[in-house]
Amino acid sequence: ETLEAEDQIVQKMFKTNLYAGIEFTKQLSTNRCLNNPSSIIFIASVAAFKASKALTFYAATKGAILSTVKALALELAPKKIRCNAVSPGWVHTEMSLNMGNVYPGGIEQIEKSHPLGIGSVNDVSNLILFLLSDESRWITGSNYIIDGGYLIN
Repeated sequence: ETLEAEDQIVQKMFKTNLYAGIEFTKQLSTNRCLNNPSSIIFIASVAAFKASKALTFYAATKGAILSTVKALALELAPKKIRCNAVSPGWVHTEMSLNMGNVYPGGIEQIEKSHPLGIGSVNDVSNLILFLLSDESRWITGSNYIIDGGYLIN
């Protein structure tokens, strides 16, 4: 993914990472599909905070999610719907392991850049479960970085 990426690729990335979540939230909040109180979680990424040559448009979509979450949190608060974001670092998934092939230095460099190592899906899902629970009833418009120390390295 570079500045030469085809418009179709960039549009697909925005549709997948940003617009789908916005449309899903719209449908849930306007069709009375949610109980009050409720919680919606968007998945952003540490790529929104730390630049990488290979992730320009991906980072743009994830940064847009962070702004969207803040605005939606204000808009949905009267309906008692909380809206937050989670920004993971590299997590062991098929997609991230494939990205290791194009990332400068490969998967070894990615592992070295995370002081606590690459995370698991469970590391991220545990945080999401908390944000969906009533235990987080006073949290909205926030972003939680869960990255094994990637941004401090």
